Amino acid sequence: MRIVIAGAGRVGGTVAEALTEEGHDVTIIDRDSELISHISNDLDAICIEGSATDVDVLKEADTGNADMFLAITEADEINLVCSVLAKNMGVDHIIARLRNTEYLGKEAYVKQALGISLLSNPELLCAKEISRMIQFRGASFATTFTGGNAEILKYKVHAGDKLCGTKVRDTKLITNSDTLICYIINEDGVFIPPADYVYCANDVIAITGNFSNLKKFYNSVVPRSKKIKNIMIYGGGRIVVYLARILLKTGIEVTIIDENRARCERLCELVPHAHIVCGDGTKRDVMLEEGILEADAYIALTNDDGNNIITSIYAKHCDVGIVISKTEHVHFADLMEVSIIDKIITPKILAARQIVGYVRAINNSLSQEIESIYYLEEGQLEALEFKIKNDSAVVGVPLMELNIRKDIKIAAIIRNSTTMVPTGSSIIEKGDAVVIIAQTDEIKKLEDILA
Repeated sequence: MRIVIAGAGRVGGTVAEALTEEGHDVTIIDRDSELISHISNDLDAICIEGSATDVDVLKEADTGNADMFLAITEADEINLVCSVLAKNMGVDHIIARLRNTEYLGKEAYVKQALGISLLSNPELLCAKEISRMIQFRGASFATTFTGGNAEILKYKVHAGDKLCGTKVRDTKLITNSDTLICYIINEDGVFIPPADYVYCANDVIAITGNFSNLKKFYNSVVPRSKKIKNIMIYGGGRIVVYLARILLKTGIEVTIIDENRARCERLCELVPHAHIVCGDGTKRDVMLEEGILEADAYIALTNDDGNNIITSIYAKHCDVGIVISKTEHVHFADLMEVSIIDKIITPKILAARQIVGYVRAINNSLSQEIESIYYLEEGQLEALEFKIKNDSAVVGVPLMELNIRKDIKIAAIIRNSTTMVPTGSSIIEKGDAVVIIAQTDEIKKLEDILA
């Protein structure tokens, strides 16, 4: 596809790198000459220095002939203006980055009024991801399908827990959850397990289901830990506002520390039920006075990676149960998570993943029957989402009667926004969304799952 990207910053650059690697024809617009120079040296893309709100610049980028326009600069207003201009120039698919908390709850109206296909809010994505990290301590999510109706949870089996030594086919009974094992990661690699596979210690299992059943699974296999009652957050930006609102709704007490008085006053207006502290979170006395020793979780969300890491280390020293830190240094995230901090969050990666996933979905919908495609475990697996629009060989037949390939797993069937974990008696119907996990890249249409 021909894709024009407005904005070459952290998110824009990450998205451009991923899309050029996948063979798309990418043009990037940014007014920062240094950014444009850097990207032009690193990527096989057309780079144009200028403002994306300038019609002449958009014409130079041949925006009118683009299949997709991505407005992902740092400024909401610029994104909205250039999105409208691109739409008027004839672009069918528009993605816009919209970060301001004032737009929260108004996304549907903005999309309809301006003709935007997808609104991406990195800070809101980050807040939701942190909330899930807190609820599923010790686990992580691989991806989400069909607007959140189905998800893949990754859990590491430990010696002595209730799954270790049991068979895959017995998982539902053992955990009393309507879930399905999609794939397993161990020292031998990534594979789709047979029903008689026996779980071993250190196996990482990927489970799919709706959120409530994944919660049942998690609560069943993870020893019941101390309930999260109060959380300390360092930082006062947009992520903090979104996160505090989510946490407060669940009954968790939230303390927010930020040294900027103006931000603290704004926080008092936006999250009035949180305890707002105007102080330096890097000072031990401040953290002790505000209750770090009693906190059940600590989350560092400032724009300074160094401060986030230092205060997170101190929180671990204070024996805080869950410690989460934000970082923009992607290459060090895994190292910090393994050696120091429980979980690392990188907003630009979350936003880039969402945008690239949407681009893949549009690209596949233009060329084949696949609604969306997701690459799992560094491309070792594909998760494909089909929307059943027509009759086919797999429609109306119980799954047990279909000769399904061994390197394929039907992970979920979504019907009328209800997620069903498939069994042998399940039947795919017209109008369903079907999620397939594949160890092959040969699946182009749903019938390809048959041997």
